[in-house]
Amino acid sequence: MSQAQLIPMAEGALRLVGRVDYDTVPALALQMESYWRIASLPRLSIDMSQVSHINTAGVALLIDWFKQAQEKGIALVFSHIPSQLARIAALTRVDKILNFRGVAEA
Repeated sequence: MSQAQLIPMAEGALRLVGRVDYDTVPALALQMESYWRIASLPRLSIDMSQVSHINTAGVALLIDWFKQAQEKGIALVFSHIPSQLARIAALTRVDKILNFRGVAEA
C-alpha cells in the first residue's frame, strides 16, 4: 500500500502528497477529519502538486471534502491539480463543482 498524507504548509494551507486511491482514501479521510476539528479559518487551500496518482476514489474524497468545507463555511480551493485529475474531473463534470486553481503540466 502506498502512503499518502496531508501535510500542513502554513495557516490555511495543506499539501496532499502521494497516491490518492482506494487504498489511501480512508486514512486521508481520517486526517482531514482531524483537521476539520481544529480548522477555524474562512479559507483552506490544498496543494496537489505532489499527488503521484489519483483515481475515482480520490475524486470522491475531494468532493466529500468540498461538501464538508461548505457545511463549515470554509472556502476550499485545490491548487496545482494533476493533469490526470483534470481529465477525470472534466469527463465527469466535477470540475464545475470543485474549486480548482491551476493544472500541473504532465
